[in-house]
Amino acid sequence: MSAKRLLLFAFVALVSGCDALYDALEIPNPNKAKAEAKAIGAACRHSGRSLEDCYYLHPDLEKAAIYEGWREMNEYLLEKELPTVPAQLVPNEPQVTAKPLERNEPLIPSLARPANGQNASAPAPAAAGGGH
Repeated sequence: MSAKRLLLFAFVALVSGCDALYDALEIPNPNKAKAEAKAIGAACRHSGRSLEDCYYLHPDLEKAAIYEGWREMNEYLLEKELPTVPAQLVPNEPQVTAKPLERNEPLIPSLARPANGQNASAPAPAAAGGGH
């Protein structure tokens, strides 16, 4: 084998399969981006997120790859009859706990009008009798 062929073979082997080269030269790697989008889609499905929510949370990723990962995980969960695993920690989302509404309590407290001089933010007294 000539030295040129050997050098060409070594160069092709180095460039074709090395992710570190893409990272070192800061070249976007489309295969890596697609794999990450598929992984995020699968994670969304595994945690019970809808496909639309996953698209909304990751607008910079390729939608087709997110869908592919979501669909593959959906098929896997259905085949194995596995439940979803809800996320325990949700970054950058406020923790909201719903409380039951009191009788005559407005859905949006800021729209409540004060009645008879009462403070709008104060809870209304419970109705006597306790009937529904």
